[in-house]
Amino acid sequence: MIHLIGPGGAGKSTIGRVIADLLRCPFHDLDRLFEERHGDIDDFIRLRGYAAYARSNVETYQAIEPDSPAVLALSSGFMTHPENAHPELQTIRRSIATQPSTFVLLPSLDLE
Repeated sequence: MIHLIGPGGAGKSTIGRVIADLLRCPFHDLDRLFEERHGDIDDFIRLRGYAAYARSNVETYQAIEPDSPAVLALSSGFMTHPENAHPELQTIRRSIATQPSTFVLLPSLDLE
């Protein structure tokens, strides 16, 4: 799986779809998958709190088949969720951070 990490607006979803099309594999956007399971992210956080969101976001990530060929745009805060957000979070983050198929995207202020 190719993981795309970065802040909001960095282009994770945009480039993720392009890469997935080129590789002829599925594209997943963790925020959209979360919304399919739980509804609007802002509403979820407002009603249940950030800790519950972080835990549910990790569980949404875990529902994706890790060994299937795919491109995944992680939620912008996924790699910075509090360590105690989920019992498996540290292991998941370490795995993502050490995979050669993980890319960090940063926004540019230069529109060209």
